[in-house]
Amino acid sequence: MKKRLLFLAAVATLSLGLCGCESREEKEQREKYEQYQENLEQIQESMDNMEENHEYLESILGNTTESSSDESDEAVDGSVNTVPAERGQVVDGVFTNEVFKLSFPVEDSWYVCNDQEIAQILGITSTSLENNEDLTPEMFEEITSGTIYDVIFYFDDMQSNVNIGYINMENIGPYASLPDTDYAELTKNQLESMSATQYTISDIMTETYGGKEWAGFEASTDKGFDQKMVMRKENGYMIVITATYFPEDADMAQAFFDSFIEIQ
Repeated sequence: MKKRLLFLAAVATLSLGLCGCESREEKEQREKYEQYQENLEQIQESMDNMEENHEYLESILGNTTESSSDESDEAVDGSVNTVPAERGQVVDGVFTNEVFKLSFPVEDSWYVCNDQEIAQILGITSTSLENNEDLTPEMFEEITSGTIYDVIFYFDDMQSNVNIGYINMENIGPYASLPDTDYAELTKNQLESMSATQYTISDIMTETYGGKEWAGFEASTDKGFDQKMVMRKENGYMIVITATYFPEDADMAQAFFDSFIEIQ
């Protein structure tokens, strides 16, 4: 699958340099590649939303009083990372991250982005990537001020996609003590305040996937795509999973969440 994608990219680049003299097959390949680039931009926007929400929480920390901070000290201490963060792996068709208690089957028809492609989406340049090394959790946290992007993948339509990230709760002070539902509400408010994309978002809900309770919401946009975002705390991080899909593919996205495997 990776070779096929790179092949399409190479063909598209070549055909664009031929002054519009392209066959129908070349045109179809170019259009597929252009769709792929649009998908990258869509994922980037979703990630930007996560970063903006993180920055939003930090910006309102100054509005908290010293007493409220003292009252939440015990809860904040409870959010401190108890296990070093790790990124998950796909083994025998199953993605698993033991640290964050997250696991689900990965279909052969899905396209899982490699670290070079994730770096492209995020606009990351790194000597380590030039040496074909993996992006470590430490590298992600340094680059993004506390957010680890674990995995990004496309469903078999090569348009609908999922990104999974972990936000270090140590960076948001007293707000680390918020229940998952309150954090989801803050995220919802941030998305609804955006001007580039108009969101219509459901009420906050709690659902159980893989034996864990998640807070989240569903959203439609004026861009023609829908999203479902779920989140929960684990080992000092907020896990945030965002599925982006067209309305007719909602069942496919829901099947992904329903497939989560319980990890004790």
